[in-house]
Amino acid sequence: MLILDEAGICLKPPTERIIRWKDITHFSEIKINSVKIIIIHVKNPEEYIDNKSNKIRKNLMNFNLNNYGSPFTISVATMDISYAELWELLNEGLRMNVD
Repeated sequence: MLILDEAGICLKPPTERIIRWKDITHFSEIKINSVKIIIIHVKNPEEYIDNKSNKIRKNLMNFNLNNYGSPFTISVATMDISYAELWELLNEGLRMNVD
């Protein structure tokens, strides 16, 4: 579902491209129907969208960009990790991998 390593974040591996740490500016959060969602803000959202060949996924990414300011969102609802743990891991990864 999610891989974090020194290269970046990979959502839904192995089908998705890695979001490189150097492209990530910050994380924010929203709540939809009491479900917390993490937004991954990147410097170059259009580049990530343009590189997507699946039209449905591309439309979803455009929707997310227009409504939440980024094409990338993460919900922990189906993961074996708490929201607080994931939030901390993401921010720690960003601190460790961005100059």
